[in-house]
Amino acid sequence: RFSDNSGGLYESLWIGGATREIAKHVAVQVTYARVNGYSGGRTRNVENRVRAQVEVTRRLGRVRLAGRLRLEYRSRTAADMTGFRLRPRIKATLPIAPRDVSLIASHESIVELNNTDWGQMTGADRMRNLIAINWQASEALSFEAGYLNQYHFARGGDRPMMDHILSLSTTLSL
Repeated sequence: RFSDNSGGLYESLWIGGATREIAKHVAVQVTYARVNGYSGGRTRNVENRVRAQVEVTRRLGRVRLAGRLRLEYRSRTAADMTGFRLRPRIKATLPIAPRDVSLIASHESIVELNNTDWGQMTGADRMRNLIAINWQASEALSFEAGYLNQYHFARGGDRPMMDHILSLSTTLSL
């Protein structure tokens, strides 16, 4: 992730995990994410996230709907407290010609469940709305590009903020 406010690179994410289908249209996933925060080209903090989620999918005609509920456990190397948050999301995927290209729209809310000494505050933190194009290059590899609108709610005396983000991602499934 890059930002004008942080002078370039401000965050990198490295994520690995495992997914298991437990019933038709229902999957559980456990992942670990290492999030490195930067400021002025130097590491500012390292956050470790353990995430557990349940996702339910259904088809409505050609549209694939997916609802997800994610619980995150967050700790930072330079802090004592652990943060917990919920991240529910709804996502719609519509295949368009050719068959390996899809239009995606999603909404995600981020709700902090506790306060921490490193700045997490209980309550609704932000919401993300995405519109993107996904290309499934192979069974294991996909690329996605789109527009992400992220709204930060006014909290702790701060004013609300809105980010306009070019979202690019690559997914490799082994």
